[in-house]
Amino acid sequence: MDTISEEKKICFIFCVNNENEYNKALGHINKLDVPDDYDIEIISIRNTESMCSGYNSAMKKTKAKYKVYLHQNVCILNKRFLFDVIDLFEKHSELGMLGVAGAARLPKSGIWWKSSAPYGKVVQNRRGKFSVLRWWEVKGEYKIVDAIDGLIMITQYDVAWREDVFKKWHFYDISQCMEFKKAGYKVGIPKQTDPWCEHDWSTTVQNKGNYEEERKIFLKEYGNYL
Repeated sequence: MDTISEEKKICFIFCVNNENEYNKALGHINKLDVPDDYDIEIISIRNTESMCSGYNSAMKKTKAKYKVYLHQNVCILNKRFLFDVIDLFEKHSELGMLGVAGAARLPKSGIWWKSSAPYGKVVQNRRGKFSVLRWWEVKGEYKIVDAIDGLIMITQYDVAWREDVFKKWHFYDISQCMEFKKAGYKVGIPKQTDPWCEHDWSTTVQNKGNYEEERKIFLKEYGNYL
């Protein structure tokens, strides 16, 4: 693959264990407007040990400049999503990663939604009951933040996911934000007139034991950065 085609390639990356949710997400990707001369690639990872290991595996399989890491239960609603993301990345080379919800100031707990400065918005679907989760509004083109939620993470640079530290399903996202910042890149949330994404919580199961375990691991690894 030549450099030009790699620069104009967008790869959507999933860790999959629910084919129905995955197929619904793919249906929305197939409806997106695609810029001229750009190619779309889909990589789905199954039977992975953790989000970090799955995402690292996928990252190594593609040479696409732009990568969209998203949960299988996330549908992209903004048909101009690719245009909006590429425009921001081309204007701001320092911007390494984008998300749709997160915290400008990550609290000492490491839990982004308990921040005193949460930003973004997302449509929430709970068994067919829809609502919009709204935090603070982004005023400019994008807001620089400490952390974004892992429901969707869009990158224009490759930074390894910390599978050596996070071996399950939590805090991989906040860790990756720390790693991007350590690499010298900014993490941001774009201005969204309407929510760009829908997150389906109908079948989501939270393992609170694993969550708390990985939160403590996160604080041990990155506590000095908070």
